[in-house]
Amino acid sequence: MFPIHKMHVRATVEIQKGDILTIPYTYQYNGLGTHKRQELMQSDDEFVCRCRRCSDPSELSSYTSALVCSKCKVARLLPINPLDILSDWKCDQCDSEIAFVEINCLIEDLMEKLESCQIVSDMETFIRENQGVSVHPNHWLITEAEDVICKGRARNPSENENLTMEERNKYIDYCTHILQVKNIIAPGISLERGLGF
Repeated sequence: MFPIHKMHVRATVEIQKGDILTIPYTYQYNGLGTHKRQELMQSDDEFVCRCRRCSDPSELSSYTSALVCSKCKVARLLPINPLDILSDWKCDQCDSEIAFVEINCLIEDLMEKLESCQIVSDMETFIRENQGVSVHPNHWLITEAEDVICKGRARNPSENENLTMEERNKYIDYCTHILQVKNIIAPGISLERGLGF
């Protein structure tokens, strides 16, 4: 006879009567924008997620995939159909439309630039040059760069002793921004952020 093991299930957020229960398909992709998540999930398992976040072009108003419109320079470019990885994108103000191919090229270029960043100052330059300029301030590539900086600082606490007050404040700003975005896309307790606020 096999031993009986108890399993405990805990919700990450409060559940109200009638709420639909969902789980992340994979924590590995949770920080990515919808387009990139769908692309990776479909290549892995031909799976199309239709959760509230993936179905919403604004990703629950987190705008983690949104780009800055190159025409009006102030509004957000969002996918017309976020569940279609080949969808064209449209500005939410001036109605300018951009083909998927252009969007994909821009994202791939930004991903290459971020991957080429070797040190904190490179990542900070990437953030400064792109946040609110080419991509929405909450774009997943921005929070990815911030996350790499924060995790690097956490792994090397002795280096933090030499930080200037400006550098410390910037580090706190990065951590705060990441948590603000996580409060939208992964609220409560999660593997990504530990005990939620």
